[in-house]
Amino acid sequence: MACDAALARLLGLGQAPWRGVSRELLAPLAPADAESLCAAVRAAAEGGRGGFECDAIVRRGEADEQLVMLRGAGIRPGLVAGIAVEMSSRRQSVAALERTAAALRQSNEALEQFAYVASHDLQEPLRMVASYVQLLDRRYGDKLDEPAREFITFAVDGAKRMQRMIADLLAYSRVIRGPAPTGWVDMNAVADEAALNLEGSIIRHVARVTRDHLPMVFGDAPQLQQLLMNLLGNAIKFQGDDPPKVHLSASRGHEEWIFCVRDNGIGIAPEHATKIFAVFQRLHGTGEYEGTGIGLAICQRIVERHGGRIWMEPAADQGSCFHFSLPDPVQDRTHELHHDDKHPPRAEADPAD
Repeated sequence: MACDAALARLLGLGQAPWRGVSRELLAPLAPADAESLCAAVRAAAEGGRGGFECDAIVRRGEADEQLVMLRGAGIRPGLVAGIAVEMSSRRQSVAALERTAAALRQSNEALEQFAYVASHDLQEPLRMVASYVQLLDRRYGDKLDEPAREFITFAVDGAKRMQRMIADLLAYSRVIRGPAPTGWVDMNAVADEAALNLEGSIIRHVARVTRDHLPMVFGDAPQLQQLLMNLLGNAIKFQGDDPPKVHLSASRGHEEWIFCVRDNGIGIAPEHATKIFAVFQRLHGTGEYEGTGIGLAICQRIVERHGGRIWMEPAADQGSCFHFSLPDPVQDRTHELHHDDKHPPRAEADPAD
């Protein structure tokens, strides 16, 4: 029998290619493993064809054991060729990676639990602070000078803003802790319901919201409705000089549907394309646009829980295009998209109204 230098080093037979009798080559193996390997090699050699694969423990001392995978095949009667792969370090690396992943999951679960509990339990103290400051203003406001009344206004506004942030953080944690996608969802119905819920904002901004015919996807309908409400709501809120025009479309990708929410608003600079999905991330001052800056972070978590991805691209002419993908595991052709079939939104305000 013969082996190359690498296998010789692995078996403790020296640093150079080795040639000798089989008992010397098999000596470092555990007896049961050596017996199994001999039987496999003998069968392959006698037939001159067929292969084998087995694991063996290589012992090179009392405290030095390594797991080796042995694989070979008969080339012709009496001749067998094979390879040996050292598996101990690989398995140790996999085990270490699994331990790290488990620790990370445990840490994330703890952080999610903390976010939920903190956001839930902080609401009542903030309500109390805001209520008592407002009570102070009502009872003693006429006895206070202008700077004191201004300080009270700042305190009330700050408490209310914190309440909104905590409420949004609670909504974010609920997405994380929510149920997994449960069944097929008609995105046409979801989009229409989202537009109906935004009817007040659509009318107030004299906006026009349209959509193409949308596919069926596998998901959670309430979360997908929240996703569209956030994206459509942002497209309406961040309007430019002209009345908002928002269009929702979808196209088939590779085992996924890619949705696009396009608007003609103020747009977002490309360097902020990733930054905008962070929690409480705002690109504008609190006095310019309402909101806490967590809406897109919620969108990202919803999409990721559905196995998709979300990203932003500047529109070619004006505004922004928010894309998100949702898996289509079945690729059912009955859910095929018809681009020519345009559907008006259920809630829409025309500039002429």
